[in-house]
Amino acid sequence: GLDLFVERDGRDDGNGTSSAPFLSLNAALETAVNDTTVHLRAGATCLARKTSITDILRLNIISERPNTLSGCDLDFRQCVNCSFQGMTFRSSSLQVVGGDLRIAFSSLESSWFRGSGATIELSDLLVQSNIDGFEVSACSTIVTSSRFLWNRAAHGGGLRSIGGTLRISMSTFGSNVATDGGGALWVDRTHVNITNTLFEHNLV
Repeated sequence: GLDLFVERDGRDDGNGTSSAPFLSLNAALETAVNDTTVHLRAGATCLARKTSITDILRLNIISERPNTLSGCDLDFRQCVNCSFQGMTFRSSSLQVVGGDLRIAFSSLESSWFRGSGATIELSDLLVQSNIDGFEVSACSTIVTSSRFLWNRAAHGGGLRSIGGTLRISMSTFGSNVATDGGGALWVDRTHVNITNTLFEHNLV
């Protein structure tokens, strides 16, 4: 597979190698092919310009240092078996809905993360202070070692799942609030398996 690198001192006119990394996630995604791993090092950024990625099979995005991405508009279509590790989602609405796969992190607009027939793996994530929760639908979703804190939504303050399967392990749901149901978690027509996960101070 192809390994691409993104960091504070990179350049988007580089080639994305470890010795000549990109500056933005956008540049890495525009270069990605099947079976690509994108490594986000310290200071990785995401540009506000819309970046569309199509026909990618097996894409992994790993944040090797604490990184908070905001203001992005990233559109993934027909991305199957995509995984996201160690990233922070903050002050945004994030959803997975049948259709294509899209990620957008923004504190100003409704943003979403879509997938159809895909396996979505989320590990070592912090999902914090989102204004419309985090939704997955019609996907096989695996959540491991992640934290959902201080999020708000009408249904499922921390996480909503509609259809598909949902497996959660070694994670924490804390201080999430829902106005209509499921302070931490709200599920509908979903096969759910939860192990070694802490739920505390969630409210409806």
